[in-house]
Amino acid sequence: MPVLTPRRPGLGQSALIDGMRLSIAELISLERDALERQLQRNRKQRRMHLVLGTGGPLLAVVLMMLLAGRRIARMTLGLEHLAEAARQIEASDLESRIDLHDSRETSALASGFNRMAERLQRRDRQAVLLDRLGRTLQSCHSISSASMTLGAMMPLTLF
Repeated sequence: MPVLTPRRPGLGQSALIDGMRLSIAELISLERDALERQLQRNRKQRRMHLVLGTGGPLLAVVLMMLLAGRRIARMTLGLEHLAEAARQIEASDLESRIDLHDSRETSALASGFNRMAERLQRRDRQAVLLDRLGRTLQSCHSISSASMTLGAMMPLTLF
């Protein structure tokens, strides 16, 4: 078997090797740049997925909270109207009524409140009428009693 001995590269071979080294270095550099660009794109996509993945549901929750808050504010306003009307009725203002049509619940509550106020007003009128009737009867009884007393004291004489 022949023994291989390393030969010293000649001038042409040395330039060729140096050129190959530069080409390999350039290829490695180009490949490194391409990999870095791909890594940057992947990072941007991950951030985008993270934002969209958590941002979408988060946005939905915030939107639901805003809508619920608005609904609660409307209901609270209706309850404030109801409380004010209750204070007016407590202060003997039986003419007070509520006009709420926000939701089924508040409409039913307002309707029940208005029926109650109407019944209270009707009963109040009846109590006033009964009081007048009682006074009238008392007056009639007093007149009748006085008439009987006077009749007993004075005989009826005809002219």
